[in-house]
Amino acid sequence: MKRPANVDASHLHENDSAFTGRAAAMAQYVRQTARRFGVHPGLLAEHLVAETDYAEFSRLPANATLAEYLGITKVSTAALGLDDFVSDRAAINHAVPAASGIGAGRPSNPIAAESALNAALKRGASAEDIAKLMKPQLELPLGDAIAASAAYLKYKSLRASRLIPEFDLLPSEIQFQLTRLFVNPPAGQKNPHGINFIIRESNAGRYMNLFDFSDRTAQEANDPTKAKDVYRRATIHTARALHMEQDILTGD
Repeated sequence: MKRPANVDASHLHENDSAFTGRAAAMAQYVRQTARRFGVHPGLLAEHLVAETDYAEFSRLPANATLAEYLGITKVSTAALGLDDFVSDRAAINHAVPAASGIGAGRPSNPIAAESALNAALKRGASAEDIAKLMKPQLELPLGDAIAASAAYLKYKSLRASRLIPEFDLLPSEIQFQLTRLFVNPPAGQKNPHGINFIIRESNAGRYMNLFDFSDRTAQEANDPTKAKDVYRRATIHTARALHMEQDILTGD
């Protein structure tokens, strides 16, 4: 596709600099980590830049080796978009054995899902009720943080494969989109276009209903409760992940 997912060149190449030039050494580590966990390198690369300020960490300083830099630099699971990594850790380790090698890290500030927190504040919830929404988080060395992202993507893709029997036979474009949507479905347990809709449409073969080919940017599509925004952002991330896979992370 010359314009995959209705993403123009400026949007498609927006994250290239985080994996090229001075960032090439880190890009190789991302590629190796993806393969260690059995996920597509492009999918992991796009997850990192979509969920964090990864570009700030991607360039190896001149005065440090890669191993030193990966150990010294610290990142929180919240910044990685891994809000449920701590609470799901046992299940992740069971489903993805390689995840057991990721360090324990140290506790970081807990967070609540943005949509749940906003709903609670709107209804005037007490501090005690809000505390119940908080999810535990970790601070991890950058190397473990990248590994945690790979493990989380693998965990979500395995869940997709279990609930959508055709998953492993689908083209990469659809597998990438489904994995992104399983990581970040429209918020709200009762959202009519949430995870149950994704599973139902997939098992009915209506995959095109899970993409959004409008011309909105990721910045314009920013409401996690609105399906059109969630599907548009996922579509953009899928296009970028495919580009990363095919054009950037192509080395050994």
